[in-house]
Amino acid sequence: MAALLHRAADMTHVPTMKETKFLLPKPALTVRDVKPAQWVNMVQSNWRDVEMLTAIQAKAQVLGQSPADIIQIVGTPFQHLL
Repeated sequence: MAALLHRAADMTHVPTMKETKFLLPKPALTVRDVKPAQWVNMVQSNWRDVEMLTAIQAKAQVLGQSPADIIQIVGTPFQHLL
């Protein structure tokens, strides 16, 4: 999900360690069994699965909808937000 959020923000590079901490939910960061470097490795390894998506496709996946469904939900005046 973190890699998908990074792509949804229209980022085209692999998430860095600093960026990763902002992509993860706060409870995940408190897990003592997983070190920060491990989180970064997990997010970066998932990056390959999402880097080919457009930002709109990534946003749609985050929301669990297709881009066309999102445009129907929010209306065409708001499609520039996608």
